[in-house]
Amino acid sequence: MKSFEEQFYIENPTRIKAFKRDLLLLLWLFKRALMWTGKGLFIRLAYNKAKATGKPLVLEDTLKD
Repeated sequence: MKSFEEQFYIENPTRIKAFKRDLLLLLWLFKRALMWTGKGLFIRLAYNKAKATGKPLVLEDTLKD
């Protein structure tokens, strides 16, 4: 997997290259926002279930890769 710098750093970019990079960065950020929104939903559901049953919440069981 490429690092963030390898994906989005451009030396002496033209306006078109910079615009393309900015669009790719916006898409990358949007994907991350959706990913963490989904993970947050799973954590909230697991928390409510653990709270109702009285069992401890184990995040490793909730956030499987």
